[in-house]
Amino acid sequence: MSAYNLPLNNCEASRSTGYKFTVPNKADPSLLNLKRNIRIANSLSKTWLQTYWDKDGEYATAHFDRLKKNFKLYKVSLMGRGPRRWNTYMSQNVPLYHELNEVEKVSLINKYREAMQSPRDNKNSKYLHFDCDRSLRHKFANRFDVYVHRDSTHERKFFTFLENDLSFSAQNKIAKLQNEIWNIELNSKRYIRNTKVLRQV
Repeated sequence: MSAYNLPLNNCEASRSTGYKFTVPNKADPSLLNLKRNIRIANSLSKTWLQTYWDKDGEYATAHFDRLKKNFKLYKVSLMGRGPRRWNTYMSQNVPLYHELNEVEKVSLINKYREAMQSPRDNKNSKYLHFDCDRSLRHKFANRFDVYVHRDSTHERKFFTFLENDLSFSAQNKIAKLQNEIWNIELNSKRYIRNTKVLRQV
């Protein structure tokens, strides 16, 4: 079951205010219940906003800031926790690991790293994966810290939906196309700079 879990460095102040509890797996009843409650709360907030939203009337114009300030959506996020460094992982999972000599330890770590680590992380072989001191991959985690934060992206998309009648799907497609346009512009500028092509009049 869920439990409050102090940071591994015992620094209480380092814990985010969004932290709720720690669970041993993603099927924990406390986590599932929290997700359900967040979905219900978000649904009620959307219903409330739509009830008072009238883009063609004066109410939305006069009270837009108040509506926007009071409208809040939330999301649940998980941070994987567990052994971070290869040596730590091996010492906890390989019997008699401490009795091996340095060459045997390195050989064992390399075999495990080749089997479990993605190619782009090879340069960070002393870690389970790149940047694992900040965010451990879920497949390596043995427990999960549960956080609840404001979902500003969801809020922004919902306001766009109300203002412009654009569904979330349509907004995602537009954002994808805009990304492609930016990439085309960026690649063109890089090409012009690198080849020193003169602009044709």
